[in-house]
Amino acid sequence: MNAKVWNLFRNADTVKEMVVKRIQEESLRTYLLMYSTVYITVSLSNLVETFELPTQKVYAIISKMIIQEELSATLDEPTNCLIMHRIEPSRLQVAALTLTEKLAQLTENNEQIIEPRGGGRGYAGTGNWYAQRRGGDDRTGGTDNNRQRGGNYQGDRRGGNRFDQNRGNTWNPNNQRRREQRVRP
Repeated sequence: MNAKVWNLFRNADTVKEMVVKRIQEESLRTYLLMYSTVYITVSLSNLVETFELPTQKVYAIISKMIIQEELSATLDEPTNCLIMHRIEPSRLQVAALTLTEKLAQLTENNEQIIEPRGGGRGYAGTGNWYAQRRGGDDRTGGTDNNRQRGGNYQGDRRGGNRFDQNRGNTWNPNNQRRREQRVRP
């Protein structure tokens, strides 16, 4: 935290101290939330040493979390420990977890359908169903400059406009040639 930006503050030392204290407090909160399912009991003296906070502040943070029902635990003052309580998920929580798992599976299935199935063919973004085809492989029998530029299979006819959008309002003769080649048997 010795960057030059701290020199821009009026009371740089007090701001640094405040930021460090907030980081320590939020680290304690995050630690308790993350590991509440792992531990049965946690020593408060261990938390005081680990997060370098005063004992009163650790008590205050834990008490606030318990009151706001963020943490399911009790403070045991005779043993100076925090006792974690195990809570089984409710039927609604189990149903929500099941739904999220099913939605994740559905999303994965949809992505597999949309992904190219072989040799780079498939949907590659808006208007690019056949964008990765190479010469001799497409239906016209040759290369297509419009597809190599990222256009769609039918040229730039998305809005009924037959003009090439990359060069302004000039006629694109490739569109006409493609139509003539498709008509041939």
